[in-house]
Amino acid sequence: MKTLFRTSFAVAIIAIAFSGMTSCTKSVCDNTCQYAYDGACDDGGQGSSYSLCDCGTDCADCGERTKRVGPGVPGSNCK
Repeated sequence: MKTLFRTSFAVAIIAIAFSGMTSCTKSVCDNTCQYAYDGACDDGGQGSSYSLCDCGTDCADCGERTKRVGPGVPGSNCK
């Protein structure tokens, strides 16, 4: 019985610790990249020619992007 209690307690603590660490996706599309409108996608996302700007900041050349946001999300998550 003690082992079951300890295991359940540990699982509950881990669940609480990770409950605030969720990520979600967000659509991003603006043209604040200094290379926007140059005919080449520069935001480092899928199909881009270069990685010179942040995800979703070269919308004119790359189109709308989906970006995962939240704690622990790596920087290269532009889709």
